[in-house]
Amino acid sequence: RKEVRRWVRGLHERLGITTVLVTHDQEEAMEMADRIAVMERGRIVQFATPAELLDAPATPFVAGFVGEAARVPCVVRTGVVHFDPLPLPPLRVALPDGPAHAFIRPQEIVATPGEGATLRLVRADGGGEARVVAESGGVTLDAVAHGAGAWAVRGAPCRLQVRSATVFGAPGERARATPLVERAALRG
Repeated sequence: RKEVRRWVRGLHERLGITTVLVTHDQEEAMEMADRIAVMERGRIVQFATPAELLDAPATPFVAGFVGEAARVPCVVRTGVVHFDPLPLPPLRVALPDGPAHAFIRPQEIVATPGEGATLRLVRADGGGEARVVAESGGVTLDAVAHGAGAWAVRGAPCRLQVRSATVFGAPGERARATPLVERAALRG
């Protein structure tokens, strides 16, 4: 199936023609398309490049539908996102106060040795990197663990740090959230 996708994409590029592909397979759409129309209830809610869909989803539906992302309830107070009772550090965001939802992709969460969560699954990616599933308070989050070597094993305690997130406020406003602390502190 992957070979057929690549062949069709190559044919499309060689002939220089516009093609329309209708699919429910996200991997197929992300690999083949220059632009993707995401539909919700029969209406196009966003028409963008694959990168734009991931980096700047127009709606909470797109944020949760395209790629992998955990939808985490939160509250915005004076420009800061709070994840209480989850042990996630607060993030800076330009949204009005009130309830919100943060969409956090696995590569935006880093697990390090510490307290607050427990590793439930660990999949080594090589070079000391691992893809992990951490649990805290009944909520599971996909994350990455750098320098995972000996410490990242199932059942190990960990601390979760969020590099960034897309946050949607109650009226549908969207903003990118970033750490309150400097990025250097997130490296570990």
